[in-house]
This record gives sequence, C-alpha cells and structure tokens, in this order.
Amino acid sequence: QTEVTRCLIDKAKLEAQAPQESEAELIEQIQDIETLFNQAKQKGYAIIEVQEVFNRIKESIDKEPLAPWLKSLEENLGPVTMGRFNTVSLDNNIPGRVLRADGVEVPIDNLSVGTLVGLGLSIRLSMAKYFLGEGDGFVIMDDPLVDMDPDRQQATATVLQNCAKHMQVIVVTCHPDNANLMGGNLINFESPPKLGAHRNNQQHKTRSRRQL
Repeated sequence: QTEVTRCLIDKAKLEAQAPQESEAELIEQIQDIETLFNQAKQKGYAIIEVQEVFNRIKESIDKEPLAPWLKSLEENLGPVTMGRFNTVSLDNNIPGRVLRADGVEVPIDNLSVGTLVGLGLSIRLSMAKYFLGEGDGFVIMDDPLVDMDPDRQQATATVLQNCAKHMQVIVVTCHPDNANLMGGNLINFESPPKLGAHRNNQQHKTRSRRQL
C-alpha cells in the first residue's frame, strides 16, 4: 500500500509539470523554431560573405586606389614629352614630381612650359579613361597642340589618335595644320557675318573641329 501511494504522488507531480500543449502542438512549435533558426543561420552566412567581400575591396583600395589612373597617365606622358619623362610621383594623390629619363626627379613647378602642357594633357586623358572605364563617352579639347613645338605636336597627335580608339575625342582648333595633323573627321565652322556689314568686305574666321 505504501509503495502504491508513493507512485501515485510521483505521478501527480509529473502530471503537474507536464506542458499544457498536446504532442502535435509541441511538434509544430519545434518545427517553427527550427525554421527561425535556419533563417537566422542563412542570414549569418550572408553577413559573413558580405564582410569578406568588403574586406577584400577595402584591402585593394587601401593598397593602390589610383594605380590604374597613374599607369594610364605615365603611358601618355612618355610620348608627349618625347621620352624625357616617364614616371610620376604623387603628393597627397596629386602629381607632385616627375622622374626624368636620366633618373633626376623634377618638381612640377620646375618643369618647362612645354612639359607642363604635355603633363596637363596626359592628366586629362588618363582621367577620362579612368572615369569612363569600359563605358561609352567622349572628351573635348580646345587647341591641345597650340603651345607645343612641331615634334611634340606630332607625338601628341599620335597619343590622341590612340585614345580615340577607346573613346570619342573631339578637338577644337583655330590652326588648320594642327587639325590636319590629327586626322579623323574635319568639320569647319565660319564665324557668322557681322550685322550691317557687306559680305564682300567682311573677313571670316575659320575654326576647325576634328572628330577622331
């Protein structure tokens, strides 16, 4: 009798601790919890993947973010300076010095006018290539050869022709010889006649546009 009583007491205690839900309801709850867990796990995997991609991009940016632009700049600078300068050093991401072919490093402020013109042209062309990338685009220049000697004009015209293979290059000039030097499609523009003047007495200024 004592053993039966003890078993009944234990049974009552266990029944008091039993959940209110049925077995089917508990199974459904477990399935819901497993679904939420799997969703959270997938979200965690996605966050880890994003973090890894971010770290790779950040690492590449921290190393040499301007390397492609600088390479393009130096590729243009060599020809337009007749091979005298081929390497550019940046100061705070801005061209500050150029390396001469004989190994002497020259500050930008000490360059000749012709070399400065060539450097400026090289910077503009390399920036256009850098920002346009593989997309379509064009660049417009106003008399880029005007302050150069004949040899540099020829070399720069070749650089412009090479750039025109990757982007549209439009050059505006008042010098017919420069326009012919660059080749491409030539379009002539005449200045409009002045009001009140006779056509026979007025002089027309011709401005050419080369579309390479």
